[in-house]
Amino acid sequence: MLQILGWAARLMQYYKEVPIGEISEPTIQSEREAELQAIRTAHDFQVGQTLDATITAIKGNRVTYEILGTIKLTQREPKQSERLLEGQSISVEITELRDDGNIKKIKIMS
Repeated sequence: MLQILGWAARLMQYYKEVPIGEISEPTIQSEREAELQAIRTAHDFQVGQTLDATITAIKGNRVTYEILGTIKLTQREPKQSERLLEGQSISVEITELRDDGNIKKIKIMS
């Protein structure tokens, strides 16, 4: 019982300084995060939008795409990976976006 009370007292000291639910987002951004945020603000991505992409790597059935020269996205492509080549330029369609507006999923346009 004393151990539980001790832990509760330590936690109360922490939450006195930082109230629950009011933890702020970190303000330090890496160079890569700043670059991706600049692209996100410059381009308004929409579901169904068609973009040009370059295939940078193929490992088994996982294909890594590079979109707009900076956005790298890796996806499983079990049916398409055998006919694709590294360095090949293709058109892709955005099928799903993240909450922050970044691209989550794409599919190859036939």
